[in-house]
Amino acid sequence: MKKIITLLLFAVATFTACVKNSTEIAINNSKVAFAANIETPQSRSVLVEENGKYHAEWVKGDYIELFEVTTTAGKTKKANNLNTTLAAGGKTAYVDFALEAKSADKYTYVLTHNNASMNGAGTYIAFVLPKAQSPTTMETFDPLSDFIVSKGVEFTAQPTSTVNFEMARVSAIAKVTIKNLALAASDAVKSVTFACDKTIAGKITKIMIADIVAGNNPLSQSEESEPAQSVTTTLPVPQSGNFSYYMSVWPTTLAAGEKCHITITTSNNIAYTKEITLPKAMEFTSGNITAFTVNMAGIGSQENQTILQPGKLVGLEQLTESVCNRAVKANIWLDAIARDKNMWAEGVNNELREFAFLTAGENLKATGAKLWGLHLPYSTYDIASIDEGHRVQAVEKLSHIMDIALEHIAPHHLTIHPSTGSYLTTASDFEQHVAQSRKSLVALQTELERLNKLYGTSTILCVENCTKSVAYDGESLVSLLNYPGLENVKVCIDTGHAQIPQNGKYIADNSLGDVTKILEDVGTLLGTLHIQQNIGLTEYPYDKHLQPWTGGLIDWGEVYHTIVEKCGYRGCFLYETSWVGVYEGDTKATIESTRENYDTVIIPAYYEYLTNIK
Repeated sequence: MKKIITLLLFAVATFTACVKNSTEIAINNSKVAFAANIETPQSRSVLVEENGKYHAEWVKGDYIELFEVTTTAGKTKKANNLNTTLAAGGKTAYVDFALEAKSADKYTYVLTHNNASMNGAGTYIAFVLPKAQSPTTMETFDPLSDFIVSKGVEFTAQPTSTVNFEMARVSAIAKVTIKNLALAASDAVKSVTFACDKTIAGKITKIMIADIVAGNNPLSQSEESEPAQSVTTTLPVPQSGNFSYYMSVWPTTLAAGEKCHITITTSNNIAYTKEITLPKAMEFTSGNITAFTVNMAGIGSQENQTILQPGKLVGLEQLTESVCNRAVKANIWLDAIARDKNMWAEGVNNELREFAFLTAGENLKATGAKLWGLHLPYSTYDIASIDEGHRVQAVEKLSHIMDIALEHIAPHHLTIHPSTGSYLTTASDFEQHVAQSRKSLVALQTELERLNKLYGTSTILCVENCTKSVAYDGESLVSLLNYPGLENVKVCIDTGHAQIPQNGKYIADNSLGDVTKILEDVGTLLGTLHIQQNIGLTEYPYDKHLQPWTGGLIDWGEVYHTIVEKCGYRGCFLYETSWVGVYEGDTKATIESTRENYDTVIIPAYYEYLTNIK
């Protein structure tokens, strides 16, 4: 049988000494919406002015979760958490939950505003305050970064009448004012990163239910998991050199003399960074707004903090007007792959192949989409084959693709695999395959130089590192290209392949490659990238082409720094990804997810890395 209970929520209350009431905070006499995103089941609460002061109020649509924890014979057990959205707002709000009837010695209830999670034993909850935040207006902070929790209440039986909850904001709010940033007339600020040496974002685990019930600071005994020392805020509207924005952070104190960094990224992908030495302590406290100003006068763009243009690899057949328009809207470049199944399929002749490139070129021109390069077919014809007839045929087939590609789409580069299939260094004919690959690359490079003169292009040839191939890591790539006639050939580093070379010294089971090391080894030979991530050699297939994530086997901040600093690379940060999070999952990597991943994972990791090495 279900019991219907009514819960009364007081908007913000001071149930601990450390969680402060927000009603006395004046913020330039304006209304500030907290987490103003009503299109998703996330929450928002607002500060409302009343007689010159401000108090927090609930808003219709705010997302509320109820956690019920039962205790029997001294053992706690988590019950199913329930959630709902508010039907109306105000200083107080009412919600109804239907509880499944159960028998226990004690019942503990905790309410949260925004998504939280509880462990199976019901002893603690966890919350993630994102380090990449996206407010919906310049007067709001990100809806996903607002964490409000109730003081727990306990009963010896399930309640059947109205239960009152006192709610307090655990997260802190920062109002950051930027002034006197000198920008070009055609440029505008799109994001700001604040970094310091303290944990200000990330996942907080083990927020103890016992502390919440006792009215203690919910974070006093908590533990960090995936802590972040930076918050990157993508502004909802591009800004000029003077503006204010809001972000949410975990409570912390920055002592006088500590250093912080503000990095501003513009629409033209120019970075401006200022190091700040705090003249006095700056305290971020739960439920309060801490305001500070950063004067960017005299700060020029940082050449050593170049922001690369992101890109997404798609099939040549996908270069439709629709896809090109999506890329333009997302401010992302495109790269194409001429797939074997389309180029060499039965019935596909030279005219049809050329028509495919012609159509792609017309769509790119009509939409203004930017093309970075072309990945040549690789699985049908092997340029490293010991069968000389097959090798020559491979060169002829690829030369034809190069010809029509330069004529119709003029790519910056052509990416080619050094071999097809598995050629292990332990095999007696490995060096023969290396020699054949070199012979083919010389022929293709010679033909490319002829085509560049014919079409007035400057396309370069880039050899990709491939698992179990004749060029599987940085050293083998450099060795392969250290040959007469290959002086102008560059390399394409696939970050996922770099993790799983499976050749040479990496043949041993579970022997992983180092992405940073391979980049350092190739240095200025780097001509393009294939950005993707794998989980290692624990789950087949190993080469999963997943979008990058934080906390995996690749330090993306270090990788990005190596690319721009040690390789001197200024090209496209090109994604070759198929899936988001899970191989063959429900979510495919898209142009839009690539843009989001670059802005929320890669760039924040880079800025955090810069802060840590200074």
